[in-house]
Amino acid sequence: MEIDTFTKIKSYISGWEDMVTVSFSTNSGDLEPAVGFMQINNMFQHWGGSIQAWYWATRYNSEPTEMPISPLVQHALSAKQIGAEVLQFEPYWYFFDNGEVTENLRLLETMLS
Repeated sequence: MEIDTFTKIKSYISGWEDMVTVSFSTNSGDLEPAVGFMQINNMFQHWGGSIQAWYWATRYNSEPTEMPISPLVQHALSAKQIGAEVLQFEPYWYFFDNGEVTENLRLLETMLS
C-alpha cells in the first residue's frame, strides 16, 4: 500500500530534499511501523521515526500508558536498522511523571544501549 501523503510530501519538498527530514509516526492507522519506515526510506533522502505510545491507542483502542515498552523499543530498533537518521519519542508523559523519569524511560535506555 502506498500512502498518497508521502507522494505529496515528496513533491512539496522538491529541491529541498537535502534540508528536510521526513518522519513516519508509529501511530499511523494505515501502516505498521516497519512498513512505513521502509516506504519513507525508499522515498526520502533524510527520514526519521516518531516512536509513539499512541500506537497502542490507534491499534488496540487502549490507553497509551498501557503500551508495554517492548513494542515501543521494537519500533525504535526497526527504524534505526532500516536507516532512520532521527528518532523522536512521545508522548512525554509516557517517559516522565511530574519531571521524574518513569520506568518506561529507564527500560528504553537499557534496551537501546
